[in-house]
Amino acid sequence: MPETTPPNKDLSSGTITVRVNGRSLPCLPGQTVAGALLMAGFYQMRRSPNADAPRGAFCMVGACQECAIMIDGTIRRACQTEVHDGMEIRLEGAGMGGVAENSSTTATDAGGKTVESGIS
Repeated sequence: MPETTPPNKDLSSGTITVRVNGRSLPCLPGQTVAGALLMAGFYQMRRSPNADAPRGAFCMVGACQECAIMIDGTIRRACQTEVHDGMEIRLEGAGMGGVAENSSTTATDAGGKTVESGIS
């Protein structure tokens, strides 16, 4: 039977690196952008354009588009986009400034509390 949960890996020496708001984030090949951000502690990926409410990965199958953020210069769904070495990710969605101000070394947890992230 195939393994259903990812193996426990030390990402401090990740095999590829993406840039999130200009900062390096180690990732494993095959991870989605949403998976890499969630593992690093980023639950808020953008803010909604109308209510300015926090948004992040929700359905993880591409249906809800809550994780639509700037990836390599275009708005793409983070849950459906695989990471690649050198990828540029901006934590912002269409029509909003995003969460760049508080996302260099901190993340927002599910309760809205600011916590240290796995990004350097």
